[in-house]
Amino acid sequence: MKKSQNDKIQPDAQKEETSSETQDQEKAAEVKDDKKKSSSKKTTRPARKRGKKYQTQKALIDKQKAYPLPEALSLLRQTTYAQFDATAELHFNLSINPQKTEQQVRTYVNLPHGTGKKRRILVFADPKQISKLKSSDIILGDDEMIEKIESGFLDFDLVLAHPNFMPKLARASRKLGPKGLMPNPKSGTVGEDVLHLLEGFTKGKVEIRNQADSTVLHACVGKLSFSDDQLRENILTLINTLISAKPAKAKEPFIRACFLKATMGPAIRIDLTSLS
Repeated sequence: MKKSQNDKIQPDAQKEETSSETQDQEKAAEVKDDKKKSSSKKTTRPARKRGKKYQTQKALIDKQKAYPLPEALSLLRQTTYAQFDATAELHFNLSINPQKTEQQVRTYVNLPHGTGKKRRILVFADPKQISKLKSSDIILGDDEMIEKIESGFLDFDLVLAHPNFMPKLARASRKLGPKGLMPNPKSGTVGEDVLHLLEGFTKGKVEIRNQADSTVLHACVGKLSFSDDQLRENILTLINTLISAKPAKAKEPFIRACFLKATMGPAIRIDLTSLS
């Protein structure tokens, strides 16, 4: 019996299909390998370019030296070139494991001279409670404000609340929570005496906490228009509060390094041993 023409062609067609499938699989494997190689390569940020003014001021600081606080404060004023009342900042590197909840650092400090910054504070309380404090920086919260927050309004820096308002505020938790603005009794932003809470935050009570997944902590300690004594008292108060908030399982030394700097200015390492 003779084979038909179709019977002769079929095996050749199968071979072509098989070879094409093999080629496709090989190409797919190559693409996967390329992706793995590209993902394994570390992405490095380009070096930040600094201007001539910054470089000039940075040259006044010895990188290898840790300065006593009085000397650091003097350098702070010499190395600023901002055309406005710059903020004085402290930057810490802590001996904590940020991946572990029990080693997170979060507390509040009452700076004796405040920060010099104005903050817009949203208050959910009985209007009679806060009628004594009249300020454009204090916003009275109500049901309408909660609806605005749910729609994305977040033009404020802090939220205080009486416990009676917390069930209503729960509606806005998805907007407030990720921004760290949701009132919480543990953070001192919820209480029966809202007037007392408000007075504390308007006089200089600020939160200090390490950055997410980081051993770094930043804090504002005033303005360059403050006197050296005012800045020194704020700095010592903040450092003492930070030390008292040391997690039980944090390693020693708790504060690995501490730097003082002004807005746009270079960092000055502080000799922590000189503070004692």
